[in-house]
Amino acid sequence: MRPTTNAESALRAPLSQILGRETHVRLLRVLAFRDDPISSADLARQTALDPAGVRRALDTLAQTGVIELVGTGSSRQVRLRSAHPLMGTLRALYLEERRRADAVVEAIRQAAETLTPTPHSVWVNDPVARTPADLMEPIGVGVLTGSKTAAQTLEHLELALADIELAYDVTLEPRVWTRADLAAIAPDDRAALQRAVPVFGAPPLSFVDPPTLTTWRSPAHQITPSHADLDARSRILAAAIAKKLAHDPDLVRQARAALARQIENAAPGNAHALREWHQLLRTLSPTKLRLFLVDPGPRATRLRQSLPFVDVLTPEERDAILATAPHRQRTQL
Repeated sequence: MRPTTNAESALRAPLSQILGRETHVRLLRVLAFRDDPISSADLARQTALDPAGVRRALDTLAQTGVIELVGTGSSRQVRLRSAHPLMGTLRALYLEERRRADAVVEAIRQAAETLTPTPHSVWVNDPVARTPADLMEPIGVGVLTGSKTAAQTLEHLELALADIELAYDVTLEPRVWTRADLAAIAPDDRAALQRAVPVFGAPPLSFVDPPTLTTWRSPAHQITPSHADLDARSRILAAAIAKKLAHDPDLVRQARAALARQIENAAPGNAHALREWHQLLRTLSPTKLRLFLVDPGPRATRLRQSLPFVDVLTPEERDAILATAPHRQRTQL
């Protein structure tokens, strides 16, 4: 990575060098919770980083004075340098990061305890953030319950999770499962459930009887060119709406009010998506909302089918916007 053109003060901005790279942040996260030295090889394993890159990063961090190297050669180990003046602040930062994550999980557990009837299992699927945009991906909250109470459970859980989203600035996406869903689970879903973090009850896959598992096949109609075209058009419209929101934030308030009226009269099949939008409009910051509108992730793709802001575009504006799309997408909305 090239150094920036305009250098910063060594006195006022040491954190730019200490925390300026993701590798540094991940290494310091491990070191912040231990007092004893650790080898670079163990650090590489715990952080899932390239060993050679870890060694280079440690050399750089040692130059900043925030860590100290112990030993030499292959036996060399590393630990945080307790005498560094920012050491207490760095430890506190990582401790608060962990505390927030634990608090979110605990809040979800407490929300699960309020559900009636009591669910069999509740778990969290935490998406991997490889880029800043991935931070927009919702945290999945899975619930295993009976088929007769699934709709009621989902509605109650959505209401309970809304307060958590607002308190901790996270996006939570609940999904209700039944035993029948688990018995016919798709391969991708099964892999995700194997990584799930149980927060209430037993792990979800413990309710699956392996001999009864059915072979899962993707319905052909789920992935068709027409669906891709519809999402492409919706995303083009969403980008135009996001641009308008940047200049007129009051449109969010107007959309919330309109959604509240629509939810009262919506059919059951549409009410769920409208409630999701209402929750997002209440909890997302204006910047996050604009990013979500054009996010390529599965949740945003699904919700763009019921954009609550379309009325902010005039018919002429919509026609002009869609005219810029590929020819196969120019169909009447």
